[in-house]
Amino acid sequence: MKMTRLRDWGLPAAVLLFLSPCGCNRKEANKYEAPPPQPVGVSTAVITSYTPFLEKEGTTEPVNAADVRAQVSGVLQSQKFTALQDITKGTDLYLIEPDQYEAEQKAAQADVENANAAIAVAEAAVGVAKAEAERAKLDFDRQQRLLQRDAASKAEFDAAKAANDAAQANLKSAESQVAAARAQLQTAQAALGIADLNVQYTKVKAPINGRISKTSVKEGNLVEVGSLLATIVDESKMFANFTISDRELLRFMRSDRSRGEAEFDLVKFQARDAYLKREGDEGFAFKGKLEYADAKGIDVATGTLAVRAVFDNEDERLLPGLFVTVRIPESQAVEATFVPELSVQRDQRGEYLLLVDDQNIVQRESVSVIKRMNGWARLTESLSPQQKIVVSGLQKAQVGRPVTPVDVTLDLDADALTRGMNENPTDEAEEQLAEKMSEAAESNDDGVADGQE
Repeated sequence: MKMTRLRDWGLPAAVLLFLSPCGCNRKEANKYEAPPPQPVGVSTAVITSYTPFLEKEGTTEPVNAADVRAQVSGVLQSQKFTALQDITKGTDLYLIEPDQYEAEQKAAQADVENANAAIAVAEAAVGVAKAEAERAKLDFDRQQRLLQRDAASKAEFDAAKAANDAAQANLKSAESQVAAARAQLQTAQAALGIADLNVQYTKVKAPINGRISKTSVKEGNLVEVGSLLATIVDESKMFANFTISDRELLRFMRSDRSRGEAEFDLVKFQARDAYLKREGDEGFAFKGKLEYADAKGIDVATGTLAVRAVFDNEDERLLPGLFVTVRIPESQAVEATFVPELSVQRDQRGEYLLLVDDQNIVQRESVSVIKRMNGWARLTESLSPQQKIVVSGLQKAQVGRPVTPVDVTLDLDADALTRGMNENPTDEAEEQLAEKMSEAAESNDDGVADGQE
């Protein structure tokens, strides 16, 4: 019985004795080894000349717009355009029934001709009266000389004097008739001018260049003087209206003084560049000029200055009434320090960057951000060129832990940054890191293949 048990246990015991050394080797094989430091993209801060800017919200307005209104009353006989048609100044748009005004024009023309005829008659009468006055004057002078020599009677002298006075009075009357006829001519000519205008006004013309709206009055309807018929909008240029606060204006004034200008010049302020973007645009693609600042100055009720910028809009990408954002660069450029916005972390102690020291250990560096814009953060601090900032692979970097730094290059175009048209630096850094890691992996694969051969 005992022998049987030994035989039963003999094989498993032998197996255990045989496998026991393998168990020791397995423990050594499972010994924990720390993973190699994680690769992260590092770069130095970008220090560049940069022009600060003011950013304000505003609304667009066409530079020129005009209502088309009736200047005479009557039945609207015809319409000569289609809605949203591009119109040139002076183009015929409507015809208001002209019959009545043409008849009035003919009557006024007849009055002018009658007045001219009356002038001719009056001038002829003046000629007759003048001849009669001259004859009466000669007779009066002769009778006066004869009376002085006692060659004529007092009665003859008195008769000559009365005839002369009457002739002179008739001459003045005839001359006044000419003046009255000429005044009547002026009245008739004025009436003819009005009649001519009324006939012209029956043809309603475009007051400006632009795009016309749909008609407000259809053919066959009666219109009165001043009736709104349509509206023409010239969208070749567009205003952006906005306001700036008194503090913001003072900042511009300080910037001008730092540039060496003795006084703030409102005219020069109006000549500054301005950039505009619509809601949803990637950057400030529209470039224009400040065109107007309220000459009355700061509104005491609101503490703001009304400002307007003008932008070319030949491609008609701007529409009236849009809510837009406008950037106005200051006049003085400054040296500024920039880092990718996503590189700036935040915890209970505030904002900070992750730096990699000479031992490739991640360190924490507190910073303060002045402004964030288009993927970049402008810092109050100046970082040295030796300080390497973690700009990609941030999730792999922990304070106090080692990393494998991979140098990446950050490019910043200050002008593009002002217009919001720069590339996102974090995306660019991630792409460079991925590309360099891929190149390193391919190089390692080639080395392994060479070793196997």
